Amino acid sequence: MKEGYSSVSHALRFGQPLVAFPVGLVLATMAVTFTACTSSSPSGSGSVITPAESGTAAETAAPSIVVSASPTEAPGHIAVIVTDMAMRLSSSSAAGGTVTFDVKNVPSEPPYGTVHELVVIRTDLDAAALPTTKDDRGLVTGVIEDGLDIVGRTAHLAVGGSESLALNLEAGHYVLICNLTGHYMYMRQNFEVR
Repeated sequence: MKEGYSSVSHALRFGQPLVAFPVGLVLATMAVTFTACTSSSPSGSGSVITPAESGTAAETAAPSIVVSASPTEAPGHIAVIVTDMAMRLSSSSAAGGTVTFDVKNVPSEPPYGTVHELVVIRTDLDAAALPTTKDDRGLVTGVIEDGLDIVGRTAHLAVGGSESLALNLEAGHYVLICNLTGHYMYMRQNFEVR
C-alpha cells in the first residue's frame, strides 16, 4: 500500500468510511470538517459505506453504497463503479425493459487495484443470502452459480477498464455481484426492476 494513504480493505471490513486521502491533508482539515464528514443526508447528497444490518460482520458485512447519478446519465443507464472491494450504483432500481449497466473499474488508491466483474442475477434472495463456497478456513470464496438465473455478466475488467452491459430485464428482484474469488462478501448489491 502506498505510504500516507488509508487502508481500503481495513475501512470496508470494519464499516468505516472509505477514505483515500494523504494523511497530512486529512489531519490538517480534520478539525474543520469533522462534523460535516460524520453526518449523512437522507436525501442522498452524501455517500457513506455501512455494513449490512443483519448477521455477523464476518458473514454478511458488505458495503451498501448508492452514488448520485451524473446529470448526463441517459434513461435506462445505471452507472456502476467497481473498486477495491466495493460496488457503487447510480441507482438501486430501474424501469423494466433495456437496462444498461455502464461499469467502470476505478481503484481507490491509484495505481493499485484489482480485476473485477459484474454479474447480474435474477433471484428472490437478498444479495447477502446467495449460496456460497468456502475455503478450508471457512472463509467465503464466492457464489455457487449453478442453479442461479444469471442474466448477464461483463468480462473481467482490469484497473481502468470499462464495459457497457445492456440487458432486457423484466420486473423483479436482481442481485449484482463481483464473483471473483473473495470479492462477493464486499461487492454485492440488491437491484429492483419496476
